[in-house]
Amino acid sequence: MTDKIVAFVLYAGLTPLDLIGPLQVMTGLEVAERIYGIEPRHHVVVVAEHLDAVPTDTPVRVAATSTLDESPAPDIVYRSRRWRAHPAAAGEPRPAGLPSVQTPSPARLRRR
Repeated sequence: MTDKIVAFVLYAGLTPLDLIGPLQVMTGLEVAERIYGIEPRHHVVVVAEHLDAVPTDTPVRVAATSTLDESPAPDIVYRSRRWRAHPAAAGEPRPAGLPSVQTPSPARLRRR
């Protein structure tokens, strides 16, 4: 079986906790799959348009481990919430080639 690539996408203005929590869980899954010999395995990568540190909505900056061009085509793409208008992201477009997925707000989820 082929490993599954899970790409966590960095972008200017993201909230670090929205990235770190899910990243920690998926990294733990990757470790457990390796220990117990579970196939297919999930391989986690953190990608961005460039390797420079990306400004967040806090004083913390985060950097990717590979660029979007260097990373193999992911099976799963994770991006936190929605692309936001944020001062740090002024003039910086959403990375090309990524799906535009709208995350429903908690209020919209309760109405269903």
